[in-house]
Amino acid sequence: MLRVTATVENKEQLYAVLESGVAELLILDSGYFVPEKLREYVQMIHAAGMRCGFRLPQIFRAFAEEYFRLHIDEIRDAGFDLYLFGNMEELLVFRRWKLLEPENAGGKKPAYAFDHTIYIWNSRAVEMLGHMLKLSGITQSPRFFTLPLELSLREQGKLLKGMNVKGKAVDAELIVYGRAPMMVSAQCVRKNTQGCDHVPSLTVLKDRTGALMPVKNCCTFCINTIYNSVPTCIFDMKKEIASLSPASVRYEFTSESGPEVKAVLNGMLPGEYTRGHARKGAE
Repeated sequence: MLRVTATVENKEQLYAVLESGVAELLILDSGYFVPEKLREYVQMIHAAGMRCGFRLPQIFRAFAEEYFRLHIDEIRDAGFDLYLFGNMEELLVFRRWKLLEPENAGGKKPAYAFDHTIYIWNSRAVEMLGHMLKLSGITQSPRFFTLPLELSLREQGKLLKGMNVKGKAVDAELIVYGRAPMMVSAQCVRKNTQGCDHVPSLTVLKDRTGALMPVKNCCTFCINTIYNSVPTCIFDMKKEIASLSPASVRYEFTSESGPEVKAVLNGMLPGEYTRGHARKGAE
């Protein structure tokens, strides 16, 4: 049976995942959970029999590094089992701060993984990434790669056959539910339309076809993410997923309410959804 990962961006989603009991790994987004409460949430997740991860942003600017530097004690003492990095800079910074060492993580060695924003569209890219890790002096291999959103299931299958780092096979995680990010930008829609009030919120943009695209402003890192108007949903494609044989599958929750999170984790398809690139080029 495939392991299940869930990423959440607010407490309502967090509690919904805990109540569902479906996930094996629950990942908190660093942009939406205050550092002072991280340890409490991690302990809550561990008490429910789940592992807990910490997701870093896709864009890592200087003041993002400073933010993590200011809260290094809270992050270190929270007891995370895994860090999910959105780019290589974050891995190198966390390594420099020794956050991947047992003595700085409650006596255990946290794992790390790469998000879908790390470029691995083909086996040569995976090979190059392994070479970069070696040159950086990083001996610990990633727990898993996240398969690219842009590839079809057939293309992902080909990628899996050549996926290894430093000669060792690496697990892959397949995103089976979530709104695909269309753009991540430092241009804040809320600031440009209503003024900056430093309050994370959800805005909606309408494109030329009339589709409504949610926009979340993350004030922690001063970035906006524009999401697809409907979520990508392939968790019901069980035969195709089984043939791909990923090590785990992921549900990404962004704008969903608690009841919507539970419904999806219980296997209920949303009212509107897309298959994304899953069947692109299928015969």
